[in-house]
Amino acid sequence: PHGPTAGYLTVETDRSGCVYRVEEFPTGWDGRGFRLVKVTAGTEPAAESYSVFCSQHGPEADSCECKGYSRWGTCKHVDATRACVANGWL
Repeated sequence: PHGPTAGYLTVETDRSGCVYRVEEFPTGWDGRGFRLVKVTAGTEPAAESYSVFCSQHGPEADSCECKGYSRWGTCKHVDATRACVANGWL
């Protein structure tokens, strides 16, 4: 079990970069939920935050609220959050 965590995460791609405040929230699913709240502007100006789910069953069961995830089934938010979890940073 993990307690609430919070911190900052910078996500940079070849197109853009954004700093997020990361807040863990409880979820009834098998995994961990995180809210990424924008601190700096990103590629989607209308979105202020994203909810990201990292599944205990592997990346194929992860999810994110962003347009990229809806379109492609993967996104920078899930990739960055999952990497932080895997490294023990969250």
